[in-house]
Amino acid sequence: MRRHRLATGRPDDGQLVFSIDGEALSPVPAYRAFKRACRAERLEPARRQLEEAKASGDVDAIKEARQELAEAKHVPAPRFHDCRHAFATHALAAGLSAHAVAELLGHADAGLVLRRYGHALPEELAGAGAKLSAWRRSRGLVDQGVDYAAAAGGKPLQTAR
Repeated sequence: MRRHRLATGRPDDGQLVFSIDGEALSPVPAYRAFKRACRAERLEPARRQLEEAKASGDVDAIKEARQELAEAKHVPAPRFHDCRHAFATHALAAGLSAHAVAELLGHADAGLVLRRYGHALPEELAGAGAKLSAWRRSRGLVDQGVDYAAAAGGKPLQTAR
């Protein structure tokens, strides 16, 4: 029920959904404004192209510009939840820990963040292998001809000597 109330802008028991100086704000008008801004971002280049084509008088260019404008009108706006996913993916890729991202998103379990957004960390495995190899080299524990960093990245274990 709480998610529904947050999504519709109805706070629970007098709690504020969003607050600026103690004034309650509903997420619904903010989402509508977001959708309008996204729509304007998609349509403006197509409208400019149509105006330029009309100014040039080129019939083919006008037809093409009208077609692009019609296509731009049918592109769906990103959902607010898409922005949440993008934030989580970029936060992990920027180096925030899974625990920090889970806390920011309101998840109780950092494992959920790793399962859902782990695709943003492809370099982590290769980086872990490189760190392990560096640690082993610093202690003189390197096996001759075996590169653990390459192994972690899914590459062949044997390296050229």
